[in-house]
Amino acid sequence: MLRSLYIENIAVIERASIELEAGFTVLTGETGAGKSIIVDAIHMVTGQRASRDLVRTGAKTARVTAAFAEPPDSPALQLLAQEGFELPEGEDLLLERTLTAEGRSTAKINGRPAPLTLVRELGARLINIHGQHDGQHLLAEERHIGFLDRLAGVEPLLQEYRACYREAVSLRRRLSALRSDEKEKARRMDLLRFQIAEIEEAALKEGEEEQLLQRRRLMRGAQKAAEGLSMAIEALAPAEGGGVRELLSQAVRTLTPHRTLSEDFERLAARGEGLLEETVLYTETLRDALEALDFNESEAEAVEQRLSQLAKLRQKYGETVGEMLEFGRKAQKELQTIEFSDEEKKRLAERLENVYNKLQRLASELSKARKTAAFEVEKKVERELAFLDLEKTTFVVSVTPMDRGVYGEDGADQVVFLISTNPGEEPRSLSRIVSGGELSRIMLALKAILGRQDGVGTAIFDEVDAGVSGSAAEKIGKKLRELSGDRQVLCITHLAQIACLADGHLLIEKKVTDERTATTVTPLDHERRVRELARLLSGEDVTEAALTHAAELLRAAGESSRS
Repeated sequence: MLRSLYIENIAVIERASIELEAGFTVLTGETGAGKSIIVDAIHMVTGQRASRDLVRTGAKTARVTAAFAEPPDSPALQLLAQEGFELPEGEDLLLERTLTAEGRSTAKINGRPAPLTLVRELGARLINIHGQHDGQHLLAEERHIGFLDRLAGVEPLLQEYRACYREAVSLRRRLSALRSDEKEKARRMDLLRFQIAEIEEAALKEGEEEQLLQRRRLMRGAQKAAEGLSMAIEALAPAEGGGVRELLSQAVRTLTPHRTLSEDFERLAARGEGLLEETVLYTETLRDALEALDFNESEAEAVEQRLSQLAKLRQKYGETVGEMLEFGRKAQKELQTIEFSDEEKKRLAERLENVYNKLQRLASELSKARKTAAFEVEKKVERELAFLDLEKTTFVVSVTPMDRGVYGEDGADQVVFLISTNPGEEPRSLSRIVSGGELSRIMLALKAILGRQDGVGTAIFDEVDAGVSGSAAEKIGKKLRELSGDRQVLCITHLAQIACLADGHLLIEKKVTDERTATTVTPLDHERRVRELARLLSGEDVTEAALTHAAELLRAAGESSRS
């Protein structure tokens, strides 16, 4: 059960600390005082979506903390144990949620950061919140099957059926893909064979392109060096004659006859002979260097052709050789799948038949369980409605098969709730028969039956009394008090006939101080409770008669609770 709730900077609530007891507690207050904000805060702390609009104007953050007292075997504590959040025996379970003005949210379980998904799942095991929108859900006939399944307790069987249904859908899709247009299949096979052959014939190797590029760089450098050496040799000793070496030889021959004339001529002739000898040696060295270059025109052409081939393949099959090879493997696998599609179709068809047989069996079991439960649910709902001043009501749970061979996510049944509120009338759709007050009581009847099964310790009813008054309101209050016998029940109400039956009473008030609006939550003693009930009965002008009536309501409620 929810022991306490601390709210800080949520809408018009600056700070509120609410202590709660077991049993039946009501929350009342004028319209707009902030009763719905309490529910919003509980939604927030239990992991539901929270808008940054909840943060009080001018505040940077909003915070809600909730303390729960749970028995050791409760579904909530079992979930926490599975997730590694051990709770010391006797300690409260604490949930905390913080929301910034920018919309960022954090959650904690017993002071430890926790994912919001876990908090949301935990919250569903701690509190059930029933609001006015639940009645609209009840009018939506597609939701009726969900109500019946929860009442029938068939969730394990339904989960098994849904797993089988999803497998059947998957198998049908795969079979449909294999049975696609044969011409398209033939075109696809031709394309795959061409792609596979092109990749295989290329004899691709990992790292090959990098090696080829490196080889091309070396060969291109060697080619330029060869061109330079050839030009140097041509300048020194061209094949057709002439050049530096021949001119230098002529110069030496010209000086040789005159070398005896003087020492200077001798030195000039000797120097010329040395230069000629060095030139001859340099020319031969250049020729040796040219011959030593590892350059082959045919190899260079082969490298360029291979790189061009890889570039074309890259445009089709991937940026790297690895991606091209992977493309080839996938194409081969797809081709094999198509080539062996007949065998695959046969295998899938056999599997689908087995799954379909199981699906039929599970759907039949669901239908049987629903029809069995429908009879019990009808009687239970009618008993609850009779208590809620709808004793002449006939409630029918119609379970009919869908079209033959049609299966859906929830089985092969159509479930519709029908009702007749007057004797002699045929049961008809809820949306065509019930008023707002009747719808509230039908929803409460269903919740009363469901509540005995879900194991959740706290139930919150947000204005479940909409559209009712008088005796019907009193019966709703008694039903809520009855529900509080094995769980904590909180109810937001505008009716004194309900509020007087509660064990505890909280008043929600809105006040303006220094031009700021703030909401407070105050537990009421007997005297203030009488005055609040009188306000609910008569409005703002509380009369002595209203006060007397309110006191009588409280006295009668106390006597009925003891009886």
